[in-house]
Amino acid sequence: MTRSRRILLAGEFWFGSTGLGMANGLRAAGHFVSEVDVRKFFPQGDSLVVRGLFSLLGSRLGRSYSNRIVEIAKRDACEILITIKGSYIDADTLDRLRSSGIF
Repeated sequence: MTRSRRILLAGEFWFGSTGLGMANGLRAAGHFVSEVDVRKFFPQGDSLVVRGLFSLLGSRLGRSYSNRIVEIAKRDACEILITIKGSYIDADTLDRLRSSGIF
């Protein structure tokens, strides 16, 4: 039997998404899984207003998302980061996680 791991998943977690399926599968295998849903940090939609907000606030939203990933990883003592597509996760965030011993 493999050792249970503490895993952080960053991605989208809507019904039918790869992220949700992966989270459920890892939990069924006995792992502890924390989630950071990208949709909570970035506006959804194609309207001109949403696109305008995103262009104005994009870097701030990205920083907030990255900080939340690092915060949850530390809070839950995660060992592994898994991301679907890796949208909005910059190299600095990965370096911060790596320096904390998260792979």
